Amino acid sequence: MPDLQNFEFLGSIPEVMLENVLVTNAITRAYWKSPSSGVRPVPAELRKIIDTGKIPKRGGKRKPKEPFSCYVPPLNEDTDIMFADDQEPIDDFVFQPFTANIDSDDEETPMTKAMMELLRSTIAKDFRTSSDKNVADANKVIEGLQISLQAEKEALSSLRFRIQCDNVDLHTSFSKRIFRLQNSLAAENRIMDAVAEQTQKTTCYKKY
Repeated sequence: MPDLQNFEFLGSIPEVMLENVLVTNAITRAYWKSPSSGVRPVPAELRKIIDTGKIPKRGGKRKPKEPFSCYVPPLNEDTDIMFADDQEPIDDFVFQPFTANIDSDDEETPMTKAMMELLRSTIAKDFRTSSDKNVADANKVIEGLQISLQAEKEALSSLRFRIQCDNVDLHTSFSKRIFRLQNSLAAENRIMDAVAEQTQKTTCYKKY
């Protein structure tokens, strides 16, 4: 089937070219029903693009992005909370969700004090245990990295030593070859000088 986009028709599409087109095609049916009106004009937007050679910008001017602001805690803030000797940072950091719904009147009761003391000691103990475990795990990882880096450093040092030895051997081999070539050239030069001298003597004998 020929490509219909490569042709420009003054009227409707010929019936011969529509034989291979499905009748159920909505675009073909719409085109078939439309009356012949000569050469179809190019849309105004497309004509403007063709004349100016520029594609019009769409949308309005972009708004500048607002600067993103957030609170960045100091470097040692979490460390102070995690490794503090006293329990005040842990109280503020951990117990706030548990004490938010307690009334001020209930805080003074012996039962509430006992429960809060038990909760405080339990959570503080768990917090310390988790912190110590994290520190131990971090130390293990750091120790493993140190061992791995040391092994890589030793491997690189060994490779460097082998490369240096190979360079020395290569330099020695080249020096020996150059020395042998120089000796061979010197021997050839002596032979050529002797041949030239003998040739000159033979030429002189022939003249006399």
